[in-house]
Amino acid sequence: MDRFFTSCTSFTITVLMLSGIAVVSPVMASGHREPSFFKDVAGKEWQLMNLSTISGQGFNRRALEAEGMEDAYTLYFDDQRLYGKAAPNRYFAAYTVEEGQGITIKPQAATLMLSFTEPPGLREGEYFALLEKVYRWNCSPGGLELYTIDPEGQEGTLIFSAR
Repeated sequence: MDRFFTSCTSFTITVLMLSGIAVVSPVMASGHREPSFFKDVAGKEWQLMNLSTISGQGFNRRALEAEGMEDAYTLYFDDQRLYGKAAPNRYFAAYTVEEGQGITIKPQAATLMLSFTEPPGLREGEYFALLEKVYRWNCSPGGLELYTIDPEGQEGTLIFSAR
């Protein structure tokens, strides 16, 4: 019985040591940690702060807040879907995270509430169109960046901060 216990313990320690090496080695080999979507992005609520496009499409968070739309253009990722509030509708969509910080967002489904005011700088339909064209993500000290293609075919960036 003691011999069995000793060999099982030895096997367990060997497996744990090998597992530890497998988990630690990618960080040690590269010298830095790549952002992890599910650690750095998912599970947090994000609010659109800026839209940067070559074609000059603008977005001004302060103007939006002055119109009483402080909670517009939010985004929340769980492990299978994203959710949020546009202006004025709530929406959700499926998404997939790909290798190399790639991401694909499927077409959104949204509620059908009528808005009496147009958000300054970015209409809801334009926001949805930009989300559907997102192809890459990055988490930086400033927040979440989603790289997209605008309606004119130019690259743009949706910049969110954690709420």
